[in-house]
Amino acid sequence: MLNTDIVEVRLDKFLVYSSNKLDGYGYQTAADAVSCINHFSNGRIYNHCLEWCSGPGYLGFGTLSQGLTERLTLLDIHEPNKFVVEKTIDKNNLNNNVNFVLSNNFKSHPTNIAYDLIIGNPPHFSFTPSFGNIDPNEHRKYKDQNWNIHQDFFNTVSSYITDDADIVLMENTKGSNPETFAKMIEDNGLRIKNYCLSVTYPNDIWYLHIKKS
Repeated sequence: MLNTDIVEVRLDKFLVYSSNKLDGYGYQTAADAVSCINHFSNGRIYNHCLEWCSGPGYLGFGTLSQGLTERLTLLDIHEPNKFVVEKTIDKNNLNNNVNFVLSNNFKSHPTNIAYDLIIGNPPHFSFTPSFGNIDPNEHRKYKDQNWNIHQDFFNTVSSYITDDADIVLMENTKGSNPETFAKMIEDNGLRIKNYCLSVTYPNDIWYLHIKKS
């Protein structure tokens, strides 16, 4: 299916697989995101992390590689991601502590799992950007029309996290700010714990830290 299009990315101690058709170049910001996750966690080691909107899993595998979580689940709606994630799992002998869930948000996710960390790099814009090197044909990677994907996530995520869980999302300064998501968060029994600009990419990336109320 993707054999002629496979790319390999060295991410800390793991070799992560993707393809030119799937990749949104998340590997470029993975180290920055993992550093921010570590900052928000204040040294906490998590039992089970979920990467939401995982794509090839750069944030998740980076978090696992840094020892911030013992187990990792990657969740994405796009079926071709399953192929490359499972290739990464097999190549790095991670079958015992990493798995992939193909699901539209939590619609096909098992109901008996609660995560103590959820991280994600979801689509950053509710509009079609006209800047940078974004391919307008790749709207799946960057566009969340009317913030529907985010809204559905916030509507359902409380059923899949522990009471002391941390949620850390990567967003884009050109597409949103904390107020964009504040009501969605508060209406679902959650609260904004913290937010900050990226240290490495302050003109593009910001991070949102969420807890249960």
